[in-house]
Amino acid sequence: MKAKHTILAVVMIGMMLSSLTACSSDGQKNGNSDGPTLTWYVPKENPTDKQMVMDAVNKITEEKIGARLDIQFVDAGAYDDRMTMLYASGQEMDLCFVSNWTNNVLTAVQKGALAEMDELIDQNAPQLREVIPQYLFDATKINGKIYGIPNQQVLFRQQCLVIFNDLAEKYHFDASSVKTLDDLEPYLQTIKENEPSLYPFARTTSSVFINENFESIPPECGARIRVDTPKGEYVKVELIEDTPEYKEAVKKMNDWYAKGYIRQDINSVLNVDSEILAGKYAVTDTVYKPGIEAEWKAKTGREATFIPIGEAFLPANAGMATMTAISRTSKNKEKAIQMLELVQTDKELFNLIAFGIEGKHYNRIDEQYIEPIAESGYNLNAAWMFGNQFNAYLTVGQEPDVWEKTKQMNDTAIPSPISGFILDTEPIKTELSQISTVRNEYASVDNGTENEAMYNEMVSKLEEAGQRKVIEEIQRQLDAYLGQ
Repeated sequence: MKAKHTILAVVMIGMMLSSLTACSSDGQKNGNSDGPTLTWYVPKENPTDKQMVMDAVNKITEEKIGARLDIQFVDAGAYDDRMTMLYASGQEMDLCFVSNWTNNVLTAVQKGALAEMDELIDQNAPQLREVIPQYLFDATKINGKIYGIPNQQVLFRQQCLVIFNDLAEKYHFDASSVKTLDDLEPYLQTIKENEPSLYPFARTTSSVFINENFESIPPECGARIRVDTPKGEYVKVELIEDTPEYKEAVKKMNDWYAKGYIRQDINSVLNVDSEILAGKYAVTDTVYKPGIEAEWKAKTGREATFIPIGEAFLPANAGMATMTAISRTSKNKEKAIQMLELVQTDKELFNLIAFGIEGKHYNRIDEQYIEPIAESGYNLNAAWMFGNQFNAYLTVGQEPDVWEKTKQMNDTAIPSPISGFILDTEPIKTELSQISTVRNEYASVDNGTENEAMYNEMVSKLEEAGQRKVIEEIQRQLDAYLGQ
């Protein structure tokens, strides 16, 4: 009897070990409810139907990589503080949204808060190398290492004029004939004389007045390089106030302000965007992208013609605006990179995270198009935050080929000659602070409301603040980076 019990115990132990081995093996790629739950922090208000969507998401992720996902939505206004606290506490987490505008990726790397991802990608998520262009990885590296997976979306930059068609047609103005700002002046004069309740031009940025072949080196301190510098030629850092293009831009803005094309109370306007939406302007400016016509019609109710100014170019840190990183404190880094690979390559999963559940949060129109349901409990309007937007459903009003056009423009835009360069601000942090104070004090110069004397005074104050030292330091770092 004792021998029988011993044999039975051995058989049962063998069956249990076999079962555990099978579960362990399957859990690497197949469904495993005992797999880890990965946390992913993003700067977005928490939707009421989050858990419903997460349950649907996890049916996919458990089956494909043996892990679950829990997206932690944090109000955008509180996101920086929340991430700073998490980094400082050393709390375990897995994924987080990083960028150059919130939860700054460079700062996080300097704190040692993020994991290097190069080996993780090569060993656990090789498809990321296939779906993300190498130039995008190169542009987002820090000290030669990958610390974030960039989301594919609009990467190029090109300024453009926005001419609303209703008024242009009313005054028989051919918007497509505009090639330069000078071509626009007769029309602005017509609006000024005949539409007293409207403002001819809404200036949202001085960039439209300046040749777009300039690229700013952040943080804003007046440093510029010319993106059309031929490959192999010396890349010079210029002070924007020294360039003839900037001087001409200030002159043009002053002229338009004096003629009444720019509203006289521009310095006190707090939110020009809301007034543009309210239809108070005939012409404005924005950043161009494919499909912008439908997007602007949806938000303004007006059709418009968009006139690109300058050539499209890829900024030095294209892609850093929207990335996802792996926390240094994650105990599941291999699963975390697999999760990012899955979100970047699996269209069903990506659209589920971005738009929610069909019939509950959106209605499907056809294979390409959906219509989000307002007040549905999951209406993020932020597909760009999570992964490859080229895999996203189209919404009503978008052109059928908008993603193909965007990808083409990304791939053909002029690449920055300093791609991947990140300025070390430590040697010039005092001067940068002083320069920022001066620029804020003289912000009205960029509005075109000040005379030449005020402009010269600003230049003098910037000089005193140490702007030349800043330019010299940036040039030194850039020379070392480029080996020039």
